[in-house]
Amino acid sequence: MEESNVYELIGGIVIVIFALLGFYKGAIMSTLYFLGTLFSIWIAHRLYQPFSKHLDLFIPFPKTVAYDTHYVIQFDDPSNQFTKLIGFILIIIVVKVLLRLLMSSMSRVLDTFQRPLLSRLFGVILGVGTGFIVLHFLFYIFALYPSDLLQSAMKASLGAQKIVLDMPFLSNITLNL
Repeated sequence: MEESNVYELIGGIVIVIFALLGFYKGAIMSTLYFLGTLFSIWIAHRLYQPFSKHLDLFIPFPKTVAYDTHYVIQFDDPSNQFTKLIGFILIIIVVKVLLRLLMSSMSRVLDTFQRPLLSRLFGVILGVGTGFIVLHFLFYIFALYPSDLLQSAMKASLGAQKIVLDMPFLSNITLNL
């Protein structure tokens, strides 16, 4: 497979999966999950700094390889940025799991209602939005990781670079961690 298609393939698969989940959940549950994602990002933005300071011991960053790697997206300190991003994502995951446990009890009540097509289509839109948020974090990790294969694929994929650098609101938060 050509390097330029790797990120597009990953992006397409993630978007289709989240669109299908949105279709299945419908508007109400998709809205709750989307708001939960935004809430978890907000919590992570508030808590990542003290948490990420302790991750250097547990999250190895291949520094010896990083010095020889030419990054497509330039970072001041890739090792520090990588650790902060991993801390940020871990907080998001913990908050999302806790919210999912809370929402799973609500979903049993809401599952009794039939979801009309319009509700399902709105769920698809919110699912695609959530999918782009997931892609932003995934591609950002790939952009920071010192691998020539990942970097050359990132260079060939303008879509992946756009998702990392130009995602409204989210890029501003994550690029300034």
